[in-house]
Amino acid sequence: MVRLILLLAALPMLGADAHYLSVPFRLYTVFQHEPPAAIQDSIRHEVDAIMSPLGWTFKWSSTDNDPNPDCIILVVVHFKGECGIEDLTEFASYPFVLGRTEVSGQGIGPFVDIYCDAVRAHLAGDLRGWNPKERSAAFGRAVGRVVAHELYHVLAQTQHHASKGLGKAAYTPRELLSDNFRFEKNEVSKLRAQALRVEQRRLAAAFERAQRDRPSLSTASGVTESSEKGTNAAAVGGSLYNSTSAIDK
Repeated sequence: MVRLILLLAALPMLGADAHYLSVPFRLYTVFQHEPPAAIQDSIRHEVDAIMSPLGWTFKWSSTDNDPNPDCIILVVVHFKGECGIEDLTEFASYPFVLGRTEVSGQGIGPFVDIYCDAVRAHLAGDLRGWNPKERSAAFGRAVGRVVAHELYHVLAQTQHHASKGLGKAAYTPRELLSDNFRFEKNEVSKLRAQALRVEQRRLAAAFERAQRDRPSLSTASGVTESSEKGTNAAAVGGSLYNSTSAIDK
């Protein structure tokens, strides 16, 4: 109990360096057409490389397994169309957006759509000039960046688009295929601040559970006002709508 109280008391100090935060959440993936393992690995690696330093860690799952997630936030990412690059000359009809996040009257939902055909068509001219052995990793990295952009909207709960970097509204093929394409300082701050808020709620909920498990202990002032509500997909709170752009629509 003392340990929990001390940990909660230390929460304001965590804001001084969000690098120490590591908020886990379950990210479910649904592929309309299952891509090669190399592309899936590249997508996951890039998303993790972008988001983990900002305080967000992932447990990747498909929707047909792990029905009882133990993480704080659930996000479902639907990959629509062909996420492979076997053919860079023929393309099915695709929307003029690369990704989209669900918005309703209740605000932002934890559902993201990634339009693989649109990403593939957007990059095809450049990818044809790449070494075939490097194309899968490059394409997966590009798709991962589109995923990270949409996760930024969901997790940071903002409709803001940056003027540059991964948070901006539209990308060139060169940016998506570059060696290093990341969020700018303002977007980094928003993601880290939200990670801190979610961690505070998680620890407060854990403390309340400990209180219930030990009914003989006195209630700590202010802590029992928290509840476990908000430790699931609703934890990020607020509302957000997608902007019309090459990334969101």
